[in-house]
Amino acid sequence: MSQVEKINAAWDRIEKWYAENFPTAELSTGAAPAEITALETHMSLTLPEELKASLTRHNGIPLWKNGELLSITGIKGEWDCWMNLAGDGKYDHCADE
Repeated sequence: MSQVEKINAAWDRIEKWYAENFPTAELSTGAAPAEITALETHMSLTLPEELKASLTRHNGIPLWKNGELLSITGIKGEWDCWMNLAGDGKYDHCADE
């Protein structure tokens, strides 16, 4: 079984759990391929196929016990925040560790 097939099987189990245990929850729809490509372009990198498969299935989930599964918007926001901090030199000392 490929890694992408494993991601889809995991989502099958998660969706089944939600249907049985939290039927009023509305899981997010998947991201469009163009949205994923735009994120990759913004970050100047290629996302792993497993992450692309997950985002295509559900573009983030805010209802996790200990946080959230970030959407494309959330990933972009986190990326921008950390890149701004790194650009400010606030973490230059970490390179020596």
